[in-house]
Amino acid sequence: PVTNIVLSSSASSVTAGDAYPFTVTATDGTNPVADYMGTVHFDLQQADTQATLPADYTFKAYSTSSPTIPGDDGTHGFTATLKKATSQHILATDTVTTLADSLPVTVNPAALDHLTLSPDPSTVSSNTGQAYTAEARDAYENSLGDKTPATTFSITPDGTCAITPGTCSATTADTGGSHHTVTGTVNGKTGAASLVVPANAPDARTGAPASPYNGAGTCARAPPAYNGGRPLQHSAGTAAAGAAASPSLPSVCRLM
Repeated sequence: PVTNIVLSSSASSVTAGDAYPFTVTATDGTNPVADYMGTVHFDLQQADTQATLPADYTFKAYSTSSPTIPGDDGTHGFTATLKKATSQHILATDTVTTLADSLPVTVNPAALDHLTLSPDPSTVSSNTGQAYTAEARDAYENSLGDKTPATTFSITPDGTCAITPGTCSATTADTGGSHHTVTGTVNGKTGAASLVVPANAPDARTGAPASPYNGAGTCARAPPAYNGGRPLQHSAGTAAAGAAASPSLPSVCRLM
């Protein structure tokens, strides 16, 4: 009679997303039981919603009435695809006798697939630096660790990212319901975060409400309190209609 269900594998670890081979054997405590015809159900000790496990399997015994159909002789091979990086256990249980066994396997993260930037989203005034971190992840959202020092950051539609990794600022306020986007890149893999720059928030550099972006090389009227009321020298550009500069009401200009 069958007294044990035994799981075994030639590998103790697997990369997330790769097929992991293992074997289930019904034994009498020493040897496989060739005429075992039980049904085995599979499960995982740690939750892995992306995993693919074998369907319930009913073992086949050799029959002289169907000699061309081979039996399992008490042992059968399976594969499972695990995607959560963790110390996992595959479980196999006889659905009638409840005989069971578990097989430990270490699931390692797969290759770099994308970055996750934090914070996302965040809200700052124009010309205010926002510090970011970049975490590398595989295709199954397993962490590959912090990659901030190796990440190249950029921001659109305007702004700058400092040489010191992870600090970006927007030059102008958001317009048209769209926000600024900060992108991080490592080895051709990217991640993005939304940076909200409200139009009514004070500019960190001037103290005045941030001006919306009017396009390359344009000028927009600024409030009298801008820059303490001191006139600014214009940069090259084309003044918008009704935006002529004066000492009492300077303009805000942006180069193309």
